Amino acid sequence: MSSQKTSLLLASAILSLALSPVEAAKLFRWVDEEGQVHYTDKIPASAVDKARAELDKSGVALEQVEAAKSREELILEAERKKEIEKLRVEQQRLIEEEKAKDDALLRTFATEDDILMARDNKLAAVDVKNELTRTNITRIKEELADLQRNAADAERQGQKASDHLLKRMDEARERLNNQYGILIGNEKEKEALNAEFQVSLDRFRTLKKLTEPAKPVEQQKVRFSLLEDSLIPCATLEDCVKLWPKAEKFMRANATTRIQILSENVMLTARPAKDDDISITISRIPEKGGSGFYLFMDLQCNEKTPRGLDFCRGPKVQEVRKGFKTQVAGGN
Repeated sequence: MSSQKTSLLLASAILSLALSPVEAAKLFRWVDEEGQVHYTDKIPASAVDKARAELDKSGVALEQVEAAKSREELILEAERKKEIEKLRVEQQRLIEEEKAKDDALLRTFATEDDILMARDNKLAAVDVKNELTRTNITRIKEELADLQRNAADAERQGQKASDHLLKRMDEARERLNNQYGILIGNEKEKEALNAEFQVSLDRFRTLKKLTEPAKPVEQQKVRFSLLEDSLIPCATLEDCVKLWPKAEKFMRANATTRIQILSENVMLTARPAKDDDISITISRIPEKGGSGFYLFMDLQCNEKTPRGLDFCRGPKVQEVRKGFKTQVAGGN
């Protein structure tokens, strides 16, 4: 139907309404299945589910009715509404959860210093656990040294080390690696605490609308993790095995005390005796709760004398610490 014919039909229909208000009080515009536009004073039964519009005497739409949706469309619409409602509920839950956290943060801490003090107290508690772990490590190393001496004495006398002695050495090496695993876990805990309290500090400053510069790092007593320089992660056991010869080369080049143990999981040198001694232990440790492995270096120096303590804090020891990852994981 041409637009001209359509306009004429509309005009005629409107005119008829004007001349016969009682007989035709309404005019509807609707489209049939073939796309033809119709203007009638009643909606036929076959078109009740089609889109339509009620027009006034001037041809202006008073009410628009959408076409009836199919069953599939109704199902999709219902699913969309459910998903939107689910997202709305989840968003509201997150908002309420964030507000609860903010309220708890402001109730717990009054100042930035309160947050930093709480962080340092928790870090100190982990350091206490580390001290206990290191005490155990020292004790196991001494036990290993004694067992190694017994094995060496037996060999000098032309005898083989007994199976019992070899078993005790294996057990001691396993316990040593277990303690190093605990030490690594403690250090990871410290890293997580630092990150957690940094988030709390940043949020506190936002809530309090603090605009002055944050406290300098040197005043926050941040403890730097030994994992930064002493831990090499390996995706697989084979990766660590490939690095093991480089680790031995590093130990021989940097330790000043004699080698006591060389095994597939642990290599270590004797305890430091002189003020400028460096003792190195390197362990291959399975990742706790994961499928990977670590190479872990434990460097010790003589902290029992003032000169030894100065040496431990000096540039030579720091250079050795920094060189472990570079020379073993990235060196040639």
